[in-house]
Amino acid sequence: KYWNLKTSERREGHDGSRWLIEAVHDRRYKAVDRWSPEPSTGIAMIGRRLLELAGWKTDVIQYGFG
Repeated sequence: KYWNLKTSERREGHDGSRWLIEAVHDRRYKAVDRWSPEPSTGIAMIGRRLLELAGWKTDVIQYGFG
């Protein structure tokens, strides 16, 4: 669940995207910050849903390196 996620993870890079999702419920504030989250993670699913609600197309593209 969103409220149980860690606020941040020690993962960053030079190319990608930073996802910051903030919420307030019953006067409780929570922010979750991720660097290019994997598509199957909860934060990525929440983010894609918010984008869809805003009318954005959210095709998931994964690139393999290595």
